[in-house]
Amino acid sequence: MRIARRSLAMVGLATLLAGCVPPTPPAPPPSAAEPPPSLPALGSIAAAGTVQLVDTATRQVLVRMTSGGTLHVSPPDDYRGLGSLQPGTRVIVEYDSRGVGHVALAARRGPRDRIRATVREIQRGGQHIDLASSQGTTQIFEVPDRSMMAFVTRLRAGDEVAITVLDQR
Repeated sequence: MRIARRSLAMVGLATLLAGCVPPTPPAPPPSAAEPPPSLPALGSIAAAGTVQLVDTATRQVLVRMTSGGTLHVSPPDDYRGLGSLQPGTRVIVEYDSRGVGHVALAARRGPRDRIRATVREIQRGGQHIDLASSQGTTQIFEVPDRSMMAFVTRLRAGDEVAITVLDQR
């Protein structure tokens, strides 16, 4: 009986002491410890499409992308090839990091510094694009300009693109 009382007293004392110990503070969340790494930003993105309509009065070109999405492109004022664009013409549509859209005939070869990739997913309303290289590696890129974002949101998974990347600062 004495042993039972001692055991009961010890359990009661341990419970009482456990309540007196201050709780361990929670660990800081990982995001507070270090900021997430920044994503590389697109310098330009280009994709193939077919001209559907050309309005020379407004300098607007309606292009259907290979995935079926459509896009209105307003080439810069200094673009002189508007007359060569007819419905059915295969073109390359490109947007640079300043949001300037360019249209070129698909037969022309672009600069060799471009990275060819396939769209996997468009994220956050066009703010990020997930691409897969021909070697199978994947990378998410930041899309730095609203006009470029509008272009990116017209792309679909499976579209082939050619990109350049802005220098990381």
